[in-house]
Amino acid sequence: MLTDKTINPEKVREFGSALHFKYSTALSVAKPMWSELAMEVPSTGSANTYKWFGDLPGIREWIGDRVINALGKFKITIENKPFENTVAIDKDDFEDDEHLGQSVIATAMGTQAAMFPDKLTYGLLKEGFSTKCYDGQNFFDTDHPVLDADGNTVSVSNSGGGSGKPWFLLDATKGYLPLIFQKRRAFSFQSFSNMQDFEVFKSKKFYFGTDGRMNVGFSLWQLMYGSKQPLNADNFKAARKEMSLFPKDGGEPLGITASVLFVGPSLVDEAEDLMKKKKVDGGDTNTLHNAIKIVVIPELG
Repeated sequence: MLTDKTINPEKVREFGSALHFKYSTALSVAKPMWSELAMEVPSTGSANTYKWFGDLPGIREWIGDRVINALGKFKITIENKPFENTVAIDKDDFEDDEHLGQSVIATAMGTQAAMFPDKLTYGLLKEGFSTKCYDGQNFFDTDHPVLDADGNTVSVSNSGGGSGKPWFLLDATKGYLPLIFQKRRAFSFQSFSNMQDFEVFKSKKFYFGTDGRMNVGFSLWQLMYGSKQPLNADNFKAARKEMSLFPKDGGEPLGITASVLFVGPSLVDEAEDLMKKKKVDGGDTNTLHNAIKIVVIPELG
Protein backbone atom coordinates (compact mmCIF):
# COMPACT_ATOMS: atom_id res chain seq x y z
CA MET A 1 0.00 0.00 0.00
CA LEU A 2 2.53 2.60 1.14
CA THR A 3 5.83 2.83 -0.70
CA ASP A 4 7.76 5.92 0.34
CA LYS A 5 7.69 5.31 4.12
CA THR A 6 6.96 8.98 4.73
CA ILE A 7 4.12 9.60 7.10
CA ASN A 8 1.82 12.50 6.28
CA PRO A 9 -1.75 13.52 7.14
CA GLU A 10 -3.16 12.50 3.76
CA LYS A 11 -1.88 8.96 4.05
CA VAL A 12 -3.24 8.66 7.58
CA ARG A 13 -6.67 9.89 6.42
CA GLU A 14 -6.63 7.44 3.49
CA PHE A 15 -5.81 4.61 5.83
CA GLY A 16 -8.60 5.64 8.19
CA SER A 17 -11.03 5.71 5.25
CA ALA A 18 -9.90 2.24 4.20
CA LEU A 19 -10.51 0.91 7.71
CA HIS A 20 -13.94 2.55 7.76
CA PHE A 21 -14.78 0.88 4.44
CA LYS A 22 -13.72 -2.54 5.75
CA TYR A 23 -15.73 -1.97 8.94
CA SER A 24 -18.86 -0.84 7.09
CA THR A 25 -18.71 -3.71 4.61
CA ALA A 26 -18.45 -6.30 7.36
CA LEU A 27 -21.25 -4.60 9.28
CA SER A 28 -23.56 -4.77 6.25
CA VAL A 29 -23.00 -8.42 5.32
CA ALA A 30 -23.23 -9.95 8.82
CA LYS A 31 -26.40 -11.87 9.61
CA PRO A 32 -27.34 -11.41 13.26
CA MET A 33 -30.19 -13.50 14.68
CA TRP A 34 -31.40 -11.46 17.64
CA SER A 35 -34.62 -10.47 15.83
CA GLU A 36 -35.78 -14.11 16.04
CA LEU A 37 -36.22 -13.56 19.76
CA ALA A 38 -36.31 -9.85 20.59
CA MET A 39 -38.31 -6.86 19.39
CA GLU A 40 -36.38 -3.66 18.77
CA VAL A 41 -37.47 -0.63 20.74
CA PRO A 42 -35.84 2.78 20.16
CA SER A 43 -34.65 4.79 23.13
CA THR A 44 -34.12 8.53 23.42
CA GLY A 45 -32.82 8.79 26.98
CA SER A 46 -30.76 6.99 29.58
CA ALA A 47 -33.46 4.36 30.13
CA ASN A 48 -36.91 3.19 29.05
CA THR A 49 -39.70 2.20 31.43
CA TYR A 50 -42.22 -0.37 30.21
CA LYS A 51 -45.63 -0.76 31.82
CA TRP A 52 -47.26 -4.16 31.33
CA PHE A 53 -50.80 -5.42 31.72
CA GLY A 54 -49.55 -8.55 33.46
CA ASP A 55 -50.88 -10.71 30.63
CA LEU A 56 -51.91 -10.36 27.01
CA PRO A 57 -55.23 -8.47 26.60
CA GLY A 58 -57.71 -9.91 24.14
CA ILE A 59 -60.80 -8.96 22.15
CA ARG A 60 -64.17 -9.51 23.83
CA GLU A 61 -67.79 -9.06 22.85
CA TRP A 62 -68.80 -5.45 23.49
CA ILE A 63 -71.66 -5.64 25.96
CA GLY A 64 -72.33 -2.49 27.93
CA ASP A 65 -69.37 -0.19 28.45
CA ARG A 66 -65.89 -0.98 27.25
CA VAL A 67 -63.70 -2.93 29.67
CA ILE A 68 -60.57 -0.86 30.13
CA ASN A 69 -57.30 -2.78 30.46
CA ALA A 70 -55.30 -0.36 32.57
CA LEU A 71 -51.55 -0.19 32.06
CA GLY A 72 -49.18 -0.13 34.98
CA LYS A 73 -49.96 -3.32 36.92
CA PHE A 74 -46.30 -4.18 36.47
CA LYS A 75 -43.40 -2.21 35.08
CA ILE A 76 -39.74 -2.68 34.28
CA THR A 77 -36.96 -0.21 33.53
CA ILE A 78 -34.11 -1.00 31.14
CA GLU A 79 -31.11 1.28 31.42
CA ASN A 80 -28.96 1.83 28.36
CA LYS A 81 -25.32 0.81 28.62
CA PRO A 82 -22.32 2.03 26.60
CA PHE A 83 -20.17 -0.51 24.73
CA GLU A 84 -16.94 0.03 22.80
CA ASN A 85 -14.12 -1.68 20.92
CA THR A 86 -10.94 0.31 20.25
CA VAL A 87 -7.53 -0.40 18.72
CA ALA A 88 -4.38 1.71 18.69
CA ILE A 89 -1.72 1.85 15.98
CA ASP A 90 1.69 3.09 16.96
CA LYS A 91 2.83 6.04 14.89
CA ASP A 92 6.20 4.39 14.32
CA ASP A 93 4.55 1.17 13.11
CA PHE A 94 2.48 3.19 10.69
CA GLU A 95 5.57 4.92 9.40
CA ASP A 96 7.28 1.53 8.90
CA ASP A 97 4.25 -0.06 7.16
CA GLU A 98 3.73 -2.47 10.07
CA HIS A 99 0.04 -1.62 10.34
CA LEU A 100 -1.38 -3.18 7.20
CA GLY A 101 -2.92 -6.14 9.04
CA GLN A 102 -5.21 -3.70 10.83
CA SER A 103 -7.66 -3.95 7.91
CA VAL A 104 -8.41 -7.45 9.15
CA ILE A 105 -9.07 -6.01 12.60
CA ALA A 106 -11.46 -3.44 11.10
CA THR A 107 -13.37 -6.21 9.33
CA ALA A 108 -13.59 -8.19 12.56
CA MET A 109 -14.69 -5.07 14.40
CA GLY A 110 -17.55 -4.51 11.94
CA THR A 111 -18.68 -8.11 12.26
CA GLN A 112 -18.56 -7.93 16.04
CA ALA A 113 -20.58 -4.72 16.06
CA ALA A 114 -23.26 -6.33 13.89
CA MET A 115 -23.38 -9.50 15.97
CA PHE A 116 -23.12 -7.87 19.40
CA PRO A 117 -26.93 -7.68 19.84
CA ASP A 118 -26.94 -11.48 19.51
CA LYS A 119 -24.45 -11.70 22.35
CA LEU A 120 -26.65 -9.47 24.53
CA THR A 121 -29.96 -11.08 23.59
CA TYR A 122 -29.06 -14.74 23.78
CA GLY A 123 -26.80 -14.13 26.73
CA LEU A 124 -29.82 -12.80 28.61
CA LEU A 125 -31.94 -15.75 27.46
CA LYS A 126 -29.47 -18.18 29.05
CA GLU A 127 -29.80 -16.25 32.32
CA GLY A 128 -33.60 -16.46 32.23
CA PHE A 129 -33.68 -19.25 34.81
CA SER A 130 -32.09 -16.95 37.40
CA THR A 131 -33.08 -13.42 36.26
CA LYS A 132 -36.32 -11.78 37.36
CA CYS A 133 -38.89 -10.37 34.94
CA TYR A 134 -41.72 -7.87 35.43
CA ASP A 135 -43.78 -10.01 37.89
CA GLY A 136 -40.89 -10.50 40.32
CA GLN A 137 -40.31 -14.13 39.36
CA ASN A 138 -37.45 -15.48 37.30
CA PHE A 139 -38.32 -15.28 33.61
CA PHE A 140 -38.39 -19.11 33.44
CA ASP A 141 -40.12 -20.08 36.65
CA THR A 142 -42.71 -22.45 38.15
CA ASP A 143 -44.51 -19.72 40.11
CA HIS A 144 -45.69 -16.92 37.81
CA PRO A 145 -48.77 -15.40 39.53
CA VAL A 146 -51.99 -15.39 37.47
CA LEU A 147 -55.60 -14.79 38.60
CA ASP A 148 -58.04 -17.65 38.03
CA ALA A 149 -61.74 -17.30 37.15
CA ASP A 150 -62.59 -16.67 40.81
CA GLY A 151 -59.95 -13.98 41.26
CA ASN A 152 -57.58 -16.19 43.22
CA THR A 153 -53.85 -16.14 42.52
CA VAL A 154 -52.53 -19.38 41.06
CA SER A 155 -49.05 -20.34 39.89
CA VAL A 156 -48.24 -20.96 36.23
CA SER A 157 -44.99 -22.58 35.12
CA ASN A 158 -42.97 -21.88 31.98
CA SER A 159 -39.98 -23.89 33.19
CA GLY A 160 -39.31 -27.58 32.74
CA GLY A 161 -36.58 -27.66 35.36
CA GLY A 162 -33.67 -30.03 34.95
CA SER A 163 -29.93 -29.48 35.02
CA GLY A 164 -28.77 -30.29 31.48
CA LYS A 165 -28.27 -28.25 28.35
CA PRO A 166 -31.00 -25.61 27.94
CA TRP A 167 -33.54 -25.50 25.10
CA PHE A 168 -36.39 -23.08 24.57
CA LEU A 169 -39.79 -22.92 22.89
CA LEU A 170 -41.16 -19.63 21.54
CA ASP A 171 -44.51 -18.50 20.18
CA ALA A 172 -43.44 -16.08 17.45
CA THR A 173 -46.94 -15.68 15.98
CA LYS A 174 -48.32 -12.95 18.23
CA GLY A 175 -46.67 -9.91 16.65
CA TYR A 176 -44.45 -9.24 19.67
CA LEU A 177 -41.57 -11.13 21.21
CA PRO A 178 -40.49 -12.03 24.75
CA LEU A 179 -37.26 -10.02 24.83
CA ILE A 180 -36.58 -6.34 24.18
CA PHE A 181 -33.56 -5.07 22.27
CA GLN A 182 -33.41 -1.43 23.29
CA LYS A 183 -31.23 0.74 21.04
CA ARG A 184 -30.17 4.20 22.13
CA ARG A 185 -27.37 4.61 19.58
CA ALA A 186 -26.16 2.14 16.97
CA PHE A 187 -22.49 1.24 16.71
CA SER A 188 -20.48 3.65 14.57
CA PHE A 189 -16.86 3.81 13.47
CA GLN A 190 -14.66 6.66 14.70
CA SER A 191 -11.00 7.55 14.49
CA PHE A 192 -8.43 9.83 16.09
CA SER A 193 -5.95 10.00 13.27
CA ASN A 194 -5.29 13.72 12.91
CA MET A 195 -1.57 14.16 13.33
CA GLN A 196 -2.21 17.50 15.04
CA ASP A 197 -4.51 15.95 17.63
CA PHE A 198 -3.17 16.20 21.17
CA GLU A 199 -3.87 12.54 21.94
CA VAL A 200 -1.79 11.51 18.93
CA PHE A 201 0.94 13.93 19.99
CA LYS A 202 0.91 12.73 23.60
CA SER A 203 0.75 8.95 23.10
CA LYS A 204 2.30 8.56 19.63
CA LYS A 205 -0.68 6.45 18.60
CA PHE A 206 -3.58 6.60 16.16
CA TYR A 207 -6.90 5.32 17.55
CA PHE A 208 -9.71 3.60 15.67
CA GLY A 209 -12.82 2.11 17.21
CA THR A 210 -16.55 1.69 17.42
CA ASP A 211 -19.05 2.36 20.17
CA GLY A 212 -22.79 2.33 20.80
CA ARG A 213 -25.42 2.47 23.55
CA MET A 214 -28.07 -0.19 24.03
CA ASN A 215 -29.33 -2.93 26.32
CA VAL A 216 -31.73 -5.86 26.47
CA GLY A 217 -34.44 -7.00 28.86
CA PHE A 218 -37.33 -9.40 29.31
CA SER A 219 -40.90 -8.59 28.34
CA LEU A 220 -43.64 -11.29 28.46
CA TRP A 221 -42.75 -14.69 29.92
CA GLN A 222 -45.99 -16.10 28.47
CA LEU A 223 -44.40 -16.36 25.03
CA MET A 224 -41.63 -18.79 26.04
CA TYR A 225 -40.88 -22.05 27.78
CA GLY A 226 -37.40 -23.01 28.96
CA SER A 227 -36.14 -26.42 29.95
CA LYS A 228 -32.92 -28.14 30.98
CA GLN A 229 -34.48 -31.59 30.74
CA PRO A 230 -33.23 -33.95 28.00
CA LEU A 231 -34.53 -32.86 24.60
CA ASN A 232 -36.67 -35.83 23.63
CA ALA A 233 -40.19 -36.37 22.31
CA ASP A 234 -41.84 -36.77 25.71
CA ASN A 235 -40.29 -33.64 27.23
CA PHE A 236 -40.91 -31.61 24.07
CA LYS A 237 -44.58 -32.60 23.92
CA ALA A 238 -45.05 -31.89 27.63
CA ALA A 239 -43.53 -28.41 27.23
CA ARG A 240 -45.59 -27.64 24.13
CA LYS A 241 -48.79 -28.74 25.89
CA GLU A 242 -48.02 -26.69 28.99
CA MET A 243 -47.47 -23.60 26.82
CA SER A 244 -50.82 -24.13 25.09
CA LEU A 245 -52.55 -24.02 28.47
CA PHE A 246 -51.03 -20.75 29.68
CA PRO A 247 -53.98 -18.67 30.98
CA LYS A 248 -54.50 -14.95 31.14
CA ASP A 249 -55.92 -13.31 34.25
CA GLY A 250 -59.43 -14.72 34.61
CA GLY A 251 -58.49 -18.22 33.54
CA GLU A 252 -59.11 -17.96 29.78
CA PRO A 253 -56.35 -19.61 27.67
CA LEU A 254 -53.99 -17.22 25.91
CA GLY A 255 -53.80 -19.40 22.81
CA ILE A 256 -50.02 -19.80 22.94
CA THR A 257 -48.61 -22.08 20.24
CA ALA A 258 -44.94 -23.06 20.16
CA SER A 259 -43.54 -22.17 16.74
CA VAL A 260 -39.75 -22.04 17.26
CA LEU A 261 -37.31 -24.34 19.05
CA PHE A 262 -34.04 -22.66 20.11
CA VAL A 263 -31.06 -24.91 20.77
CA GLY A 264 -27.33 -24.53 21.10
CA PRO A 265 -24.86 -26.38 18.87
CA SER A 266 -24.63 -29.27 21.33
CA LEU A 267 -28.35 -30.08 20.93
CA VAL A 268 -28.61 -29.89 17.14
CA ASP A 269 -28.63 -33.67 16.68
CA GLU A 270 -31.40 -34.13 19.24
CA ALA A 271 -33.48 -31.33 17.69
CA GLU A 272 -33.10 -32.72 14.17
CA ASP A 273 -33.91 -36.24 15.34
CA LEU A 274 -37.16 -34.84 16.73
CA MET A 275 -38.17 -32.65 13.79
CA LYS A 276 -36.46 -33.95 10.67
CA LYS A 277 -36.93 -37.69 10.74
CA LYS A 278 -40.10 -38.97 9.03
CA LYS A 279 -39.94 -42.34 10.78
CA VAL A 280 -39.02 -43.27 14.36
CA ASP A 281 -38.87 -46.43 16.46
CA GLY A 282 -38.16 -48.68 13.54
CA GLY A 283 -40.82 -47.42 11.17
CA ASP A 284 -43.52 -45.53 13.06
CA THR A 285 -44.60 -42.15 11.66
CA ASN A 286 -42.92 -39.27 13.45
CA THR A 287 -45.79 -37.04 14.55
CA LEU A 288 -43.27 -34.23 15.22
CA HIS A 289 -41.87 -34.19 11.69
CA ASN A 290 -41.41 -30.51 10.73
CA ALA A 291 -43.64 -29.55 13.66
CA ILE A 292 -41.84 -26.28 14.37
CA LYS A 293 -38.85 -24.29 13.18
CA ILE A 294 -35.41 -25.06 14.62
CA VAL A 295 -33.04 -22.14 15.28
CA VAL A 296 -29.46 -22.95 16.30
CA ILE A 297 -27.84 -20.24 18.41
CA PRO A 298 -24.05 -20.32 18.92
CA GLU A 299 -24.38 -18.26 22.13
CA LEU A 300 -26.35 -21.12 23.72
CA GLY A 301 -23.30 -23.34 23.47
